[in-house]
Amino acid sequence: EREVGSLETRELRKHFAYLMDDGLKKTSVAINYRVLRAFFNWLERDGLISTSPVDGIREPKTPDKLPKVLNKDQIEKLLDTTRNWRRTWAGYRNFTMITLFLDTGLRLNECISAELDDLYNIKVIDSPAVNSEQILYLPTVQISGRIDCWTKKTAG
Repeated sequence: EREVGSLETRELRKHFAYLMDDGLKKTSVAINYRVLRAFFNWLERDGLISTSPVDGIREPKTPDKLPKVLNKDQIEKLLDTTRNWRRTWAGYRNFTMITLFLDTGLRLNECISAELDDLYNIKVIDSPAVNSEQILYLPTVQISGRIDCWTKKTAG
């Protein structure tokens, strides 16, 4: 049994090499690296170790991936499906959220964390997914109408 402070950079390099040789994707290895870096930075910051063994190691490069987008036919099928849901409260909520996503490019976390008033205006909102701010544009008046209709269903 060893103390965590006795780990050396070369041992962590071997650990990351083992993960890659074992078939883990680069993104999984990069996540493991970030977790260990945060852990050792915390130990160093609290004075439990003098230097982090992760300091001499670079994060594994991961490919830049663009988000997958729906094509026109997929959007039409999705909208056709959601139109059938609108008879119930939950169905209209789902319809409103899906059209909000499609019309604005808003992410689920951003939609959940937004205040209702935020959805009516051009506004800078916090984006929990990327720990930053994003300007939200609502390009159609239809979205405001859908939100109004859904909030009326919620209230009554």
